[in-house]
Amino acid sequence: MSTIYADFNTEGEFIGFYDNEIHSLIPQTAKIISNEVHLNFLENQGIKKINFETLELENIIKTQEEIDKENQVRINCEARKFLADTDCKVIRQRDQLTLEIETSLTNEEYLNLLQERQEARKKVINNVVE
Repeated sequence: MSTIYADFNTEGEFIGFYDNEIHSLIPQTAKIISNEVHLNFLENQGIKKINFETLELENIIKTQEEIDKENQVRINCEARKFLADTDCKVIRQRDQLTLEIETSLTNEEYLNLLQERQEARKKVINNVVE
């Protein structure tokens, strides 16, 4: 008979299941769980957390405000990364224009890039949630 293990991070948030008949390597942090708990988790498919005292799973319910804040953090990170990743293109284009040599971007591509960067800045500055 197989033994089912569930692994959770230090906050108790679910990472994955392991079955000793299928998996040869089971993390030392994984806990043995009952078939009932395993089936309950699979049927509900919600974001779960474990109570380490009882080894029972609990739903993590987030408020709309928490979800919005997480989305804003993600949007801000993506916008900041885009700005950082495209800085070199803008600098290179300006240098090439100043030196009056052939540019790597067409004028249209450069204007589109500048517009995309402006939109990214707005997302960061205005905390826009999509």
